[in-house]
Amino acid sequence: MKALEFEQGLPQALDIERIVLGCGVMDAQNNLPVIMALCREDCFTTAQNQLVFRCMCEMSAAERAIDKVTLMKELYAAGKLEEAGGPGRITDMDDGIPEIYNLDSYCEILAEKAALRRIITSMYGQTQILLGRGAGVAEIAAAKAAIADLDTETNRRKQGFQNMAELIRNEDGGGPRAYLVPTPESIGIQWPWLKMTDAIGGMRAGQVICVSAGTGVGKTTFGCAAIAHAASQGHCTAILTTEMSSQEQTIKIMCQRAGVNLHRWMEGKATRQDQDAVAAVVHTHLPSRIYVDEREQVTPAMMDAALTALKHDPPAVVMVDYFQLMESGLRTGDVNREQHLAHVSRQIKRLARKHKTCFLVLSQVNDSGSTRESKALENDATVIILLERQEGGAMKVKFRKSRFSARSDMYLGFDGATGLFFETENL
Repeated sequence: MKALEFEQGLPQALDIERIVLGCGVMDAQNNLPVIMALCREDCFTTAQNQLVFRCMCEMSAAERAIDKVTLMKELYAAGKLEEAGGPGRITDMDDGIPEIYNLDSYCEILAEKAALRRIITSMYGQTQILLGRGAGVAEIAAAKAAIADLDTETNRRKQGFQNMAELIRNEDGGGPRAYLVPTPESIGIQWPWLKMTDAIGGMRAGQVICVSAGTGVGKTTFGCAAIAHAASQGHCTAILTTEMSSQEQTIKIMCQRAGVNLHRWMEGKATRQDQDAVAAVVHTHLPSRIYVDEREQVTPAMMDAALTALKHDPPAVVMVDYFQLMESGLRTGDVNREQHLAHVSRQIKRLARKHKTCFLVLSQVNDSGSTRESKALENDATVIILLERQEGGAMKVKFRKSRFSARSDMYLGFDGATGLFFETENL
């Protein structure tokens, strides 16, 4: 057999590599988290591109500003500027780069090319071993293991239509039992209120649940109650907040779980009994199951990077507080605010599936009761919950959309002092 030589070479996409790196240096704040989440160093084929990508990752980890000038200085200080192609190449990195609205697709192309190169190289190596003299059972077993590793690495992603009978029989997917016997994952994480779980089911991976309400109605308090309940059941949860600081979110949840008057606590008038009740919550396992990410600006790319960083303990539920404060990461120009939020909505739906989590997206409503500024979120959401404050303090919970259950309304009692929602009879 000939050596590893191919007429067209190993799979690569140098033009896309240039676009991806150019986008990274052109707008590092928004684009680099996407690139780092989807690409590895071996996604780039040339030593120059790999060096530039590695340097950008190191600068990002050190929280240093990244642009053409700072990148060039970093490479020069490391004595690797010429190795990266020289000043001229770094200066021209973003020249002619068009506006990219689907950077993740470009990154996925590079990831696929890299996977193909790994498969081809590995299979060639295994073929050489199997063709060698003395190859036997041990070498066959090693080749099978190598193929299995590659299959796992590419995440066994299948394209196109699949026969339903084959899906049911597939043992990797759990076999027929996975379809005949409900699993905890298919049922979802229960809400703090039994009637709500009965009405719409639990919070399931891959779902986008939109909780809409007017200003000051209590959507953040409602979301915090759901997050804390999931965490109390042992599930990892996360809060992405631009509305409140991480400290405010933490105090809100601790007081809510302890049944302590939040306003009294924030005014510094907490009693000894209040302090003991909050301390009891603090010393449970609850705080360790809730992650809080406080940012002045949240984009889908940042969410993707933040969730990727939590892959050691992936959240089952992620609360976004709140939708209208998010940025798309797209360039301004002829794209209006509603188009920006439509992009955000689509990306949240994609991230829910990618990270196998449930997104609890808090959103404001307009005067007509619809999600403000974006019909896309209403289209993309699996469940839409509308909160309406009633006279006497009760909260009407309207299920405007639910794909897996009948739509209905219910009522919750609400204690504004402690932020506690509790089940009550319909008014």
